[in-house]
Amino acid sequence: MNTSDFYDKQGNPIDLKDWSSRLGDQEYKTIAKDTVGDKRVSTIWLGLDHSWGEEDEPLIFETMIFPLDDYSDLYMDRYSTEEEALEGHKKAVEIAKGLLNPEEKIKDQAENPHDHQDYCTGCQSTTDMWIEDVTRCDVCREKYPNGY
Repeated sequence: MNTSDFYDKQGNPIDLKDWSSRLGDQEYKTIAKDTVGDKRVSTIWLGLDHSWGEEDEPLIFETMIFPLDDYSDLYMDRYSTEEEALEGHKKAVEIAKGLLNPEEKIKDQAENPHDHQDYCTGCQSTTDMWIEDVTRCDVCREKYPNGY
């Protein structure tokens, strides 16, 4: 079980102040990004453990696929290491190209919507999110319908 909420890119525990400083550094935070047709594939360091204590290793990296014209997500996966995140990014690029099928992951999230809990990227509140928009709460989706 994890004893910290915040981790650097190497998986070392850090404090809130250090995490906040690194989170504001786009170069540190960005692992990979690609545009594939009308989609954006983005892999970032989150630094905040998104395993919610349910995994042996903290989940501190995230890959998402977005349409170019808004911030609703089409696909999301999380990882414990930068190496896993880079491999996951490659997989997501293949999914965006239509070469791989993400249906099993999407089906699992749709069947178990309350198993996925995330924080809102707008107001940072922690709330149950639904697969169509796992990054923003209802209030922020209404306030910013086209993203931030």
